Amino acid sequence: MTKLIIKILFMSIALASMLVSCSSKPSLQSYYLESQEKPGFYTQTIPKAILGMNDANLTGEAKTAFESIDKINVLFYPNTDKNKVNLTKESNKLNAILQSKEYKMLVSHSDDKTKMRMVYDGTQDAIDEIIMYGADENMGLGVARIMGNDMNLGSILKLMQEMDKSSVDGNMLQNIMKNFAGKVSSDE
Repeated sequence: MTKLIIKILFMSIALASMLVSCSSKPSLQSYYLESQEKPGFYTQTIPKAILGMNDANLTGEAKTAFESIDKINVLFYPNTDKNKVNLTKESNKLNAILQSKEYKMLVSHSDDKTKMRMVYDGTQDAIDEIIMYGADENMGLGVARIMGNDMNLGSILKLMQEMDKSSVDGNMLQNIMKNFAGKVSSDE
């Protein structure tokens, strides 16, 4: 009888600790998963190879940064007649998620119709993901998650500078954007 009580006690403690450790706060990952099932949302996973960069042309720090990137996940919710009603609601959800303490602000811009924000998760020397979020009254909203392993903020910035200077082949990226545009126009 005592063993049964001890087993029940330990199982109760284990169950309670699991419940306490599980957060009920929405995460960006759960938002992505839920949204890809909703009508009007478009998602795409972009491997870094599709960016059209030749890493042989990069310098040491930029090359290390490029190699630390795994992929980019993109989520897009266009402003269409069907989506207008929910656009503000979805934008508010994303704003709430990205204001979480786990994300650190890199850049933010806002004007009358457009809001943009770039945040990251991790430390400056070991970034897990960089999130670029934008919302525009006319276009809709979009989120890009740059996923990687131990990305370094300084190296990523160096990579961005080299991308500006180099001739990046944007044909593959343009094809992805056309694919998004084609889906949106066929759904309207």
